[in-house]
Amino acid sequence: MRSGALWNTMVIAARVETLWSLGLRCFPEMMRLFEVYGESIGGPREEQLLESIYKVMPSRNFSAHLLQEFPKHVAVMELRDVVWSDWGKPERIAETLRQIGREPVFSRAHFA
Repeated sequence: MRSGALWNTMVIAARVETLWSLGLRCFPEMMRLFEVYGESIGGPREEQLLESIYKVMPSRNFSAHLLQEFPKHVAVMELRDVVWSDWGKPERIAETLRQIGREPVFSRAHFA
């Protein structure tokens, strides 16, 4: 970080069409499953089809297997004065509020 590296928070802004076309190029077998599922949304077999697709859906890493394949389609933007926190626990929310000079107005009992 001191040498100028940036921390990747994985915030993505993209057109659906762009992601879809890149997905077709990188994960054609996965995208076909998404298309099959898309046709079932709202239908009587949607849940059953989703469960069966999930069982055979290949595992892929979005960053490594898609974004890194198309560096000309990716841009990085530095954000300044942004506080990052993984808010997986109430304590982390309180810690972030304190970092920005605010005292939490909730007690731990709110999360019990």
